[in-house]
Amino acid sequence: MNIINETPAPIQAYWVHPVTGELVVQMEAPLRPGRKNSINTYPTHTFVFVRADLNPSKDTPDMARHSHTGTEEQIYVSAREDGSFVATMKTSRDLAAEEVARRLARCEAEANSTSIAAEQRLERYKACATSEFVSKVDTLVENLELHRGISRASSNLYRNYTCADPEMEQTSTTDNVIWVSKSGHRVGVGTLFNSSHATIRYNKGFLTQRECDAIKDSTAKRLRRATTATADGGDQVSFSRRADQASISYTQGAEGDTTDGVLNGLMDKLFDYVNYFTDYDLSLDGQEGITAIRYLVSDEYHPHCDGACEGERHIGTGRVATMVMYCEMPPEGGGGGTTFTRAGVFTKGKPLDSVFFSYLGPDGRMDDGLTEHSGCPITEGSKYIATMWFRKGVSSAWPWTKSDPQGYPKKGYEAAWEKRWSLLEDGKSILYA
Repeated sequence: MNIINETPAPIQAYWVHPVTGELVVQMEAPLRPGRKNSINTYPTHTFVFVRADLNPSKDTPDMARHSHTGTEEQIYVSAREDGSFVATMKTSRDLAAEEVARRLARCEAEANSTSIAAEQRLERYKACATSEFVSKVDTLVENLELHRGISRASSNLYRNYTCADPEMEQTSTTDNVIWVSKSGHRVGVGTLFNSSHATIRYNKGFLTQRECDAIKDSTAKRLRRATTATADGGDQVSFSRRADQASISYTQGAEGDTTDGVLNGLMDKLFDYVNYFTDYDLSLDGQEGITAIRYLVSDEYHPHCDGACEGERHIGTGRVATMVMYCEMPPEGGGGGTTFTRAGVFTKGKPLDSVFFSYLGPDGRMDDGLTEHSGCPITEGSKYIATMWFRKGVSSAWPWTKSDPQGYPKKGYEAAWEKRWSLLEDGKSILYA
């Protein structure tokens, strides 16, 4: 993990002890402005960054904080307008995109440096861009596949470790706030992980007991073996996902304390939340609804992403965020935790709490695997949760049932899908809506 100091003052890095919270100095000498230093570490290790002339403690407020994801990271520590520090992670993809922009800008400047005809300038620009990039593509692809292989191996080891340790502590939160829904329900929201394209938040008291009762009343007798999506847009029972599930749809006109009325209110709250903490601007029209899931002893869910997660552009009506809500959890030591294998985040989950994660960046690209997650095996008791998968681009005219989780059309809808997206205003909307 590389630390780059972009503040006007020397800084020091501290490792946060996962049990005591005590701070341990990581650099022999303060890192001066504009300089870089490397720290050898492991996934989930958390660090804070402060001015070198301070003597911080675990109770010092507003420290710049970062949890290592296990990937190759560049951490830029910069100063806000109020003087406080913030740590921003840039992945190799982010840095590569910046390098591409710089090189293309250089090619453009060279092409426009002389007073030649427009066609000649274009040819000069094309020649420059070709020499800059084409010869490097094969090497970049090979390196990308190598890093992905290393990342997959590391994430599987981390998942096995967190699931096998019954005393594994939940990852601590930062930037804790109180969010109040439009109906007046108060929720404690803390950040477990945050990057440009992936955010994970833990929400204390997101559900009410009445909402959990309504979820169980609506689904307990309808539970069927859970499925996963197939390559052709269908569904299949899979060994990688062992659980029972049932879906809950929005019931038009249902209000009050009836089961359907309570569940409608919960869906309204879910969209209040997602539109408050993201800029996705989503509505209920065409969405998947809530899926109740029950895990019994030996049930589990292997590492997976809920939507696309290889840094590609958002497609059509693909998923962009998930809320996992806990109604019933195994006793202490009974398994059932949730591991975000590449972000180095582990949550145990408590009844009435929830975990929210989003995976679409501001540039229209999906996250690069940092929201990959898994459900640890149940060794005692049971786990009853409710999941909401949020999609961007769906509507009553094009509901979620016509597309797979990544946004591609299901079998039989291919022609209609191409026609729908080709009619949008610009070509980019074919890729992300």
